[in-house]
Amino acid sequence: FSTQSNIAVTVYKFPSTESYINALKSRDNIPTWTKFARDEFLFDIASLTKVLSFDAKVVSYGYGYSSLPDKIIEFPQSLAQGFYLVEINGGDAPQTQSTLQITDLATYTSISNTKTLVWVNDLISKQAVTNAEISLIDTAIKTNTAADGTATFDTPEGLKEYTGNAYLQVKSGDKISVISFTKE
Repeated sequence: FSTQSNIAVTVYKFPSTESYINALKSRDNIPTWTKFARDEFLFDIASLTKVLSFDAKVVSYGYGYSSLPDKIIEFPQSLAQGFYLVEINGGDAPQTQSTLQITDLATYTSISNTKTLVWVNDLISKQAVTNAEISLIDTAIKTNTAADGTATFDTPEGLKEYTGNAYLQVKSGDKISVISFTKE
């Protein structure tokens, strides 16, 4: 989208963490080498709840020093914690979608061939999260964080050789975060 393009933005909420993860997995079924097919992929919005719709302008915010995109859109209001799909139409580009997660949990992961480290902090209290529930999706691996906010577990064989996305769910009280990581 070019700077100052007028675009229509619609935000949908996923009904559950599981539906969010399943949607991400549906996109993951498209091989990474088919960049065109992945770029053209659109999530099914039939089971999602429309929570916000607004017109926006694309705004340039950077100095162009990095390879990261330097264009943003500003939301007119905050969203509640949860998992969302943002759909953009208009301007000089085709319809596009992006997932969005609103959470107070900051999670760092590091994966080696022997151990996986997860470190969870609360963005509001700025403290480590003790006893957060950690689950590696589609495995039997479940653990909890210690007083310093960290948890470790043996890296499963399937993850050592895995070249797609894997998902980690972090839960502390009513706060949930889903972390996607890729080993390519």
